[in-house]
Parts: sequence; structure tokens; C-alpha cells
Amino acid sequence: MDEKLTEQQVKLWNDPLTGVCSRFAYLETINAYKNCPPDHLTVFLMDINGLKAVSDSMGHEAGDELICGAAECIEASIGRKGQTFRIGGDEFVVFAGMTQKQVESTLLELKHTTEK
Repeated sequence: MDEKLTEQQVKLWNDPLTGVCSRFAYLETINAYKNCPPDHLTVFLMDINGLKAVSDSMGHEAGDELICGAAECIEASIGRKGQTFRIGGDEFVVFAGMTQKQVESTLLELKHTTEK
């Protein structure tokens, strides 16, 4: 029974398309932060521009590929420094503990990664 429960928790916490944390995990994390937010909490909010146009013109598989590619870029640039959540179709949030200087360099890294 414990193994089945653990398997269900993993499924709830992971977004099946991208592999990053799910909306459920995001809401659970928000609840955990209510009483004890981490020091230097930085929140990155991102969405994919042009996803609807890609899906409409090239199909939903191409849109899914764009979403997965965005998740990979976010994870490569920011995710290892924090926790990435997919909270909607093309919307992502990352929680990280960073100083302002780290935020600036991380955003530059994300820009370079997405340009590649």
C-alpha cells in the first residue's frame, strides 16, 4: 500500500509532459511557504510567446515540443538553482533562493540558452 501511495505522489508532483514539477506541487509548495518562506526567495514567472500560433499552424505535437523545449531551457538555466513548476499550458514558475546579482546572471544565462 505504501508503494502505491508513493507512486501516486510522484505522479501528482511531476508534470507528465515536461518532467518538471506539476501545478499540484506548486500549490503544495505555496502552502508550505505561507508560514516559513525561504530566505532570498526569488520567483520567476514565464510563459511561451507564440504557442497558440505554433499549435494552430503546425499541430499540437509541435506545441508540445515547444513546451518541452521551454522546460528544458528553464531547467538548464534556472532549475538547478531552484524548483521549476509547470502551472498551466505554457506557464512556468521557478522558486529559487538568490541574491539580486545571481538573478541578473541567471536571466542572462536563460537568454543565452533560449537563443541557442
